[in-house]
Amino acid sequence: MGKYSKFARQIGLLALLTYIGVLAAMYFFQHALIFRDGFGRPDLAKTGLGMQQISIPAVADDACWQENTSGCGATTIDLLAWYAPPPQPNAPVILYLHGNGGHIGLRRGIARQFLDAGLGLLMLEYRGYGGNAGLASPDGLTLDAEAAWNFLRAQHIGADEIFIYGESIGGAVAIQMLHDRPAIQPAALILYAPFTTLQDVVAYLYPWLPVKWLLRYEFDSIGKIAALRTPLLVMHGGVDKFVPPRMGEAIFNAARSPKELWIAPGANHYTLWEMGAVQRAVEFIRSTPRGEIGRRP
Repeated sequence: MGKYSKFARQIGLLALLTYIGVLAAMYFFQHALIFRDGFGRPDLAKTGLGMQQISIPAVADDACWQENTSGCGATTIDLLAWYAPPPQPNAPVILYLHGNGGHIGLRRGIARQFLDAGLGLLMLEYRGYGGNAGLASPDGLTLDAEAAWNFLRAQHIGADEIFIYGESIGGAVAIQMLHDRPAIQPAALILYAPFTTLQDVVAYLYPWLPVKWLLRYEFDSIGKIAALRTPLLVMHGGVDKFVPPRMGEAIFNAARSPKELWIAPGANHYTLWEMGAVQRAVEFIRSTPRGEIGRRP
């Protein structure tokens, strides 16, 4: 029995060391797991999209989001973006905030549907993504979204003409921006597969990890959505295995009215857009009255 007991202890020690090693790897490499930006620079010419490639200056120091002090944004970084102005005066414009993986070039199918619907479109590339300088972070991405909003306003596009489309983590960016900068009031917010908190997503995907102690980044969408005063559309795939639909439902339930929830039963996190989500977003945009901001049921 002594030999088997010693072998069992060795196996147990090996398992413990392996687990500790995995925890260390998850802690030190979590940025690469959360912000999957290693897809190179998107090439607009290869997409066939009738858009302009532009550069948008954004505050470089992500600490400036929380500080919000005078002079904090003296240093800026230039962000790649693709822009199609509204084809007609006062036509709706979409501010597109993409998800955590890849770049705007991988969303060309979605962009084409929005453009074919006669909408203006600004596709922002975050810091650290698509060859942009900087390092992605929750506050950094939110500064980038604010810069994109300011760009559209500088084009003399009214706030009630701008619809923010937040895809997964892009939805968390939008919620944080609208919560922390209440002066920013778009015509509506459209959330594609939103999550409650980043911690909830990581805990769902890796239930064996002590997420509370490991995670250095956080988006608390469920804690901020109730303060928003903009009309809302939440879209989710019924078989989403990356961000479960219960999270989208929780965001919807916590939000103020006016709001709508749309679930595509057979769609997952990556197929939702081609299974009716873009068309549903276009319908929502067309049916949302201007000046709806701040209405209560």
